[in-house]
Amino acid sequence: MYEKNSLSTRQKLGLVGAVILMLGVFVPIVDQVVMESTDYFRNGKGGGAIVLILAAVSFFLSLKNDCKKLWFTGVGCLVTTLYSLYTTIQSLSLWTKVNKDMQEIHDSLSQLGINSKLEYTEPIHLQFGWGVLLVGCALLIASAAVKETSKS
Repeated sequence: MYEKNSLSTRQKLGLVGAVILMLGVFVPIVDQVVMESTDYFRNGKGGGAIVLILAAVSFFLSLKNDCKKLWFTGVGCLVTTLYSLYTTIQSLSLWTKVNKDMQEIHDSLSQLGINSKLEYTEPIHLQFGWGVLLVGCALLIASAAVKETSKS
């Protein structure tokens, strides 16, 4: 009787993936030298809120053993996360270029004997939160992809 009520592998994958995503939106994704770390939920651009909502929906779908629908939520989370990661990397690239240009200006001013306080610093660093989010997305998609085994 206990085995009938136990969770299937698909459900377990979906539940774990959803919980990882729900927690993952609060894990640091970016570390900024000037400011403190930023997580996906508080970055103010909406991606974290979308992933949090999709993760909550995924959690309830997994509980109801409606894991086929996790294709939509899992891919939705993955697309949202990858887009945010892409835009973050673009920003990182831009900041790096700006800081290198500032360093060149500083060096030129120093050669002219002008004291400048401009310094090159790496302003943004990616953090491990991206990996956490991607693992959660992968588990949701895996849950949707796993074939249901019938017990005869």
